[in-house]
Amino acid sequence: MVILHRMIKTIIFDLSEVIIAGYKGIEYIIEKAKGIPANVFVEKRRENCGTLWSDVMRGKITFDEYIEQLFAGTNWEMSADEFKKYFRQNLDIAVECTWQVVEKLRGKYRLILLSDHVEELTGYILKKYKELKLFEKIIWSYEIGQIKTDAGTFEKVLDMLEIKAEETLFIDDNARYIDNANSAGINTILFTSAKELEKELSKLKLI
Repeated sequence: MVILHRMIKTIIFDLSEVIIAGYKGIEYIIEKAKGIPANVFVEKRRENCGTLWSDVMRGKITFDEYIEQLFAGTNWEMSADEFKKYFRQNLDIAVECTWQVVEKLRGKYRLILLSDHVEELTGYILKKYKELKLFEKIIWSYEIGQIKTDAGTFEKVLDMLEIKAEETLFIDDNARYIDNANSAGINTILFTSAKELEKELSKLKLI
């Protein structure tokens, strides 16, 4: 997709793994703290909790209900409160240099954050990261009842913001989300690192 810099008015950022860490990486914190091998935790998470995780982010079930199912059938000596603590520790990790890129875009475009996330954790994120004030609006998945792989999500976001797809750029590290945004006619950049993102934005004369 050819992105014409003069057309872009709104830039929508993903949060997890683009600006700060999300679920990815928590397995290493748990391994260090509780001795549960990272690969064992990841396998259990994938085994039967992928759909449940999506439902947490859609706001269909609670975080506690998800954790109960995640722990079911294991002998893990870890409480739900401990798991939440480790998750918050992972959220404390910012992706290197992305905040600086966002700062360079401030004032030039409408900056929006679109995040598939858990309601119980967003209060912590908002308190931890004052830099989120750089965004005009934050749209959480549980607020709209949809995640970025759901049909119609990006069309719904465009309608909510009253913006045009061709005047919008979406940045995410997940190729499936990128494909869904492209299907809605939105311009996209697949995030790999802040350094590469800045190069792409510079190449497109957006920064």
